[in-house]
Amino acid sequence: MTGPASDEIAGLIQGLRSSAELPKRAAECIDALRRTGVELTHASVYLQNEAGSYDHCVLLPPPVTWDRATLPSAAHRAEAPHVITTVGADVVQLAAPVPGALAEPELRWCATQLAMLARRAHDLRALEEARSQLGKLDKGLIALHDGSLDLSGEDERAVSRRIVTIVTEQLGFDRAGVFLIGDEGQHLRGTVGVDDL
Repeated sequence: MTGPASDEIAGLIQGLRSSAELPKRAAECIDALRRTGVELTHASVYLQNEAGSYDHCVLLPPPVTWDRATLPSAAHRAEAPHVITTVGADVVQLAAPVPGALAEPELRWCATQLAMLARRAHDLRALEEARSQLGKLDKGLIALHDGSLDLSGEDERAVSRRIVTIVTEQLGFDRAGVFLIGDEGQHLRGTVGVDDL
C-alpha cells in the first residue's frame, strides 16, 4: 500500500519519541488504517527477544499492554478469526470483523507497519531503562569520586571507615566492609565492618 495513508503511518511510527506515547500512536495508526478501509478488531505483535522468547504487545483492543508470552496456539487461532503472519523474526496477529476480509498485500503491509510501531516502542523502552540505569550509576560514581577526594593523608583505618561510610550512605547499601591484603601478601584481613578472619 502506498500513498498518503502509508506516509501518515510512517510519520506516526517515526514520530514516536518515547515508549509512553505508544497508546496514542497505536490509536492514530489504527485510525489511519480504518480510513483506508482496513478495519481491525484485534492487533498484537510478538517481538522475539534475545532469549528467544517473545515480548507480546497488544495494540488493539485498547488498552495497549505488554507481557511475556509464547506464540498463539493452534487452538487459540481456531477460536477467533485471527490471521498470523511473520515480519522477520516477529509475529503479528490480526483479526478483522469479517474473516478473510484482508487481502494478502494489505495483510502483509498492515503487519509490517504494526510490527515496526511495536518494535520502535520496545527499543525506546529499552533505551529509557538503560539511560535510567546509567543515571543511577553516574550518581554512584560521582559520590565515590567526591568521597575519594577526602581520603588523602589519612591512616589505613580512617580511609577504610570513610570507604564504608561512602558506600553505605551514598550508594544505598545496608552494610559494607573493607578487607586488606596482609603484610605477607597471602591473606585478607578485615579492617572495618568485618571480622579479622
